[in-house]
Amino acid sequence: ERRRERPDPMNIKVKWGGEVLDLEVDPEDGVEILKIQLSSLTDISPDKMRIMGLGAAPLHDLSDLVTLGLREGTTLTLEDGAAPPPAASPAAAAQAGIAAAAAAPPGGAISLSDLSKALAAAKDPLEAKRQKGIEDMQRRVKGGMEHVLHYERADMQAQALAKIPVEVIRQRARENPGGHGERDALARALMWWFKHEHFQWVNNAPCDHCGSGNTKNEGGDR
Repeated sequence: ERRRERPDPMNIKVKWGGEVLDLEVDPEDGVEILKIQLSSLTDISPDKMRIMGLGAAPLHDLSDLVTLGLREGTTLTLEDGAAPPPAASPAAAAQAGIAAAAAAPPGGAISLSDLSKALAAAKDPLEAKRQKGIEDMQRRVKGGMEHVLHYERADMQAQALAKIPVEVIRQRARENPGGHGERDALARALMWWFKHEHFQWVNNAPCDHCGSGNTKNEGGDR
């Protein structure tokens, strides 16, 4: 697998008041990282910063700097912007809650958790995206943990051992201990057997009935 090379850092300038700040930034960083860098130099809170010169793209904190138009030598202008917009009024929050309740199935009831998510999404447009990312990650982690448990099943271990020449591998490990202990020698012997005697590369899997190699994969059973 070919690894993607990480881009080189860029040098930019930031005008702030009567000063010009020189910064080195990573093109793949988001705006939030740039704001943290600037906050350490100016004492302006990141949530009060207003940055001009990043092109026409929306200035989302999670967007990378190259996507926003930043290039080597770019000059930006930093201002201490107004305070963050006020929180939604009680009336607006109530409307969001009503909309969430209306989306519930007929005869059903919306949970407090779902109502809380709906209210949070109404206050922060990025909250729904963040929440979806968290839930997707939780599903992937849970699926991976469940998959690993298959290797603990006694019936699957028995099937694997039926294919592995255990005594041959033990003998090879004894003949080539390698000086790192029995378990290490067994692991090396097992890997050598798998790579050189058991596993083989094929362009097309041979037919189970006639043995022909002129086959192709079709459907989902691969």
